[in-house]
Amino acid sequence: MMEFGKKWIGGMLFFILLVSCETHMVEKPGNLIEEEQMVDIFYDIAVLNAARSSNAGVLRDHRIQPEEFLYEKYQIDSLQLAKSSVYYASKPNIHLRIFKAVEERLKEEKKLADSLMRVKREESMKKEFNGKKRDSVVPEEVPE
Repeated sequence: MMEFGKKWIGGMLFFILLVSCETHMVEKPGNLIEEEQMVDIFYDIAVLNAARSSNAGVLRDHRIQPEEFLYEKYQIDSLQLAKSSVYYASKPNIHLRIFKAVEERLKEEKKLADSLMRVKREESMKKEFNGKKRDSVVPEEVPE
């Protein structure tokens, strides 16, 4: 009885392996969006999602519909984007490469934004103090 169970499990594992090898991968769409452009699209999606969650009023005030913005910017439609996304998702190495490129780009943009904020803050402080040290205990002289 135990022997039959082992053979049955072995046979099922072999069958599953055989069927999974026969499964066709996702076919490449005729209007596949190029990998580099997918990086740009996913980058824009990340930025738009961040804007939507942190400052939805700006998008609303400028009447920006994120999805429509993407379709117009890249001259694509929702079906083309969906099919290309599914295709690249079926290719784990390419999919990972796309998202690593998006992640790197986001990190670079964050570094740039942080640098600009630091410079702006420093300029603001210089302007405020005009290069003078202020003593909060000693009152400033008032010109007559």
